Amino acid sequence: MEGVAVTGRAYLVRGLAVIGLLGLVIGTLDPLEGSVLIVAGVALITLAAFLGGSRHRSLLAWSLVIIVLAVAGMWISSLYGGFGGDTGRSLWWLVPVLAPYILGWLLAVVGTVRLFRETFRRGTHPGGEADANGRPRRGAVK
Repeated sequence: MEGVAVTGRAYLVRGLAVIGLLGLVIGTLDPLEGSVLIVAGVALITLAAFLGGSRHRSLLAWSLVIIVLAVAGMWISSLYGGFGGDTGRSLWWLVPVLAPYILGWLLAVVGTVRLFRETFRRGTHPGGEADANGRPRRGAVK
């Protein structure tokens, strides 16, 4: 029976993904104040996807771009007094800022779930490749 061989790179990818997930979850508790944690978490998850050669790295990269632009829009609008109340700007102006933020967050969650399924189900035997479902192939002739 062969031992499981996990390379240092696999540990790095898994560690970055877990730390990024923690940032994403903790930042979600307060989406405005936690936006910095959300951006950092998605950035770490995206980095893990690129280092691990994940097929979901473009999905995560797009979610990171969308979230960064939306968070920048939130911070810039906050600098100018925000929306509603005495600002003279309708609350409807929040839609172009919040809709991409929510979309980017949802894409990040989907990409993270897919990355975790791919990363933690991948065959870790030397030369072992995963099947279409991400599980190690069984009964392969060597």
